[in-house]
Amino acid sequence: MAPYNAKFWTVPLHKLTCQWLDGFIPVPSLEQVIKGITGERQKEFGYNARFWYPKKGGINQLPLALASSIKHIYTNCPVTGIDLDKREIKINFGNKEEFDCLISTIPLPEMPYLIKGIPRETSFSFSRLRWNSIFNLNLGIEKEEGGSRRHWVYFPQEKICFFRAGFPHNFSSALAPTGKSSIYVEVAYSKDMLLQRKTIVPRIKEDLRKVGLLRNEHRLVCQDINDIKYGYPIYDMHYNEARAGIIKYLSRNNIIPCGRYGSWRYFSMEDSILDGKIAASCL
Repeated sequence: MAPYNAKFWTVPLHKLTCQWLDGFIPVPSLEQVIKGITGERQKEFGYNARFWYPKKGGINQLPLALASSIKHIYTNCPVTGIDLDKREIKINFGNKEEFDCLISTIPLPEMPYLIKGIPRETSFSFSRLRWNSIFNLNLGIEKEEGGSRRHWVYFPQEKICFFRAGFPHNFSSALAPTGKSSIYVEVAYSKDMLLQRKTIVPRIKEDLRKVGLLRNEHRLVCQDINDIKYGYPIYDMHYNEARAGIIKYLSRNNIIPCGRYGSWRYFSMEDSILDGKIAASCL
């Protein structure tokens, strides 16, 4: 647990609080530990030990289904400013939208760039927010292999650059062409643990070979990169106070922060959906 979390959070573990642990780290009883040692395990641990996944289309089918009965949803409209005095949102191509109450899923660290005139104390709170970023490499393989029947695997080893690798074709056969397979790989980085961008892709492939997930007979037919700036909020000693001050300021101005990034919490997808329901009930 220690080497994995140091690798994942990218900061020394003594700088973290334990607040993020609830719900994500299973806590077995003494009896369950003993049964695990003797091979008599009966309970599957973890919040996602069992899960449902769409047969076709990938996980985006979930938000598409939720949105199917809603009209007037506009996407690809980046917000360039929020005027609290006028209760007005500015859109990148010049449009403006008025609001009475605003539900925001914009990552909290982005808000100071959008709202002018933030009080000094609140600006200081924003400056204390920390996060890790995720470099995600997706590979398509000309062979129906990779990871056996596993969904994903964690790698705590310091000498392996990625902390997790997963196999989308094991979620659903529709996620890869017949006879082919796929791997996604995640590398965490931050200001405290910089990413070597020029060498990271070759390093990932080299480490995949070291752990046996890529072999000489595997021919890579495609690759895709997602470099995710905001991965996970870091729960350091300043987290609680900084976040509380920011949320209080936004709430006073009729802005309801929502979801993992908007409310700046370590949320699963389920948590984010439920947070949306709570935000909607506040309107």
